[in-house]
Amino acid sequence: MIKKHLALIVAAGFATALSVQATPVLSTLNFDDVNSPGYYGISSGADVVYDGMVWNSGGNGDVGIIDPNYYYSGSSYTPLSAFAGQAGYGYANGLVSGPNVMDLGGTSSMKAQGGYTFDLYSGYFTAAWNDNTSVTFVGYLNNAQIYSDTIILNTESPTLVNLNFVGVDKVSFLNGANDPFIAADDLVFNLNGAPGAPASTPEPGTLALAGLGIAGLVAARRRK
Repeated sequence: MIKKHLALIVAAGFATALSVQATPVLSTLNFDDVNSPGYYGISSGADVVYDGMVWNSGGNGDVGIIDPNYYYSGSSYTPLSAFAGQAGYGYANGLVSGPNVMDLGGTSSMKAQGGYTFDLYSGYFTAAWNDNTSVTFVGYLNNAQIYSDTIILNTESPTLVNLNFVGVDKVSFLNGANDPFIAADDLVFNLNGAPGAPASTPEPGTLALAGLGIAGLVAARRRK
């Protein structure tokens, strides 16, 4: 009877340990390790790769990392001071960690290199030029929409958007007609299963339960 009870304890310990999900090790995309100055990878339609993620504007507007001290247009830089007194310019107001933000124009999207899935938990977003800008965030898996969230952004300060898009392979940023450009900063994400991606850290409870199971096995063997 004692051996039977020990066997049940061992089985329960392992089953519960396996059922406890590991905690992902989160990373933050802050775009601040790029020293342009002015811009990095500004492109309309072509891929821009940064930190294992692939960004694309969909051919509708630009996407790329910019230093808000300069506004990039065509092939020239305009100092931020030139926009003093004008409405908007959320690129500068959208800085969270500094000195750079990601410029997302039109129907921009982000994917992981190699086609891996990822989790996008949150980020700070700011309308670039006009207040009351509607942006729809859409998460996809295998070309099927599984998440959608619409947020109203302004130019004065960044808005923390909690998305919690888990297990997606693409996220689109669909900017409204009021303002085709937004600034993004400090995106919190987790890359799933990619080579070199942060490994998940087991919950303390998982380790404790697994230890209980192992201790039960040892005790059972000693009683034989």
